Amino acid sequence: MLCHGRLYHLSWGVHEGKKILAEAFYNELPAVVVNRKSKVSWDGICARTYAQHGNAIIEEIENASAPLVQSGFNISWLVKRVGQLSRWEKTSFGQDDREVFIAYALATWFRSWGIEKIADCHWKNIG
Repeated sequence: MLCHGRLYHLSWGVHEGKKILAEAFYNELPAVVVNRKSKVSWDGICARTYAQHGNAIIEEIENASAPLVQSGFNISWLVKRVGQLSRWEKTSFGQDDREVFIAYALATWFRSWGIEKIADCHWKNIG
């Protein structure tokens, strides 16, 4: 599971995406990829992770879809984006999949607290 510190860094635009995926899928990715000390190419972690685990990422996002929608995410766009990344497609956003990272992290966090429906949390609109 991703820790709160990672969410904080993502919210401020810190580029830790590959590191987060490497940690989240440590057991599933080749050791040569996750243990590399130098820069890992996009296809080294991101593309392999999405290709092998895109369905699991989509499932996690869909299972927490209600609180994600309440938080402002577009689930159909996220599912489409993960599909594109799973097929190693170039998209208009290139290799930037920050929205997917954040949605996946939040979905995992919501579900770790048992929040799968809007009624599972007391939402408060600010502003």
